[in-house]
Amino acid sequence: MQYSNGFFITGAIVTVLGFYSVAGGFVQRAIFGMTYAESAGQANIAERNQRTAADITQRYGTMIFLGTTGLLLILIAVGIGRFFISA
Repeated sequence: MQYSNGFFITGAIVTVLGFYSVAGGFVQRAIFGMTYAESAGQANIAERNQRTAADITQRYGTMIFLGTTGLLLILIAVGIGRFFISA
């Protein structure tokens, strides 16, 4: 039972961390100082858009990876509970 609970809690934490990785990116892009600092350099609009797109892609990739890992851990927890505890 302890392993099942551990996998479930760990899966939930990993899934929430994946969600926060994307949510943090939205907050970072909403900060005016960060946007102004990026516009103060020599990069043109196309380069800034490419950098922003790369950051977004990386965050969504992290969310997909952590979400999949979290769901797999939760499924393992359910499997342990169903096959080993009730038997």
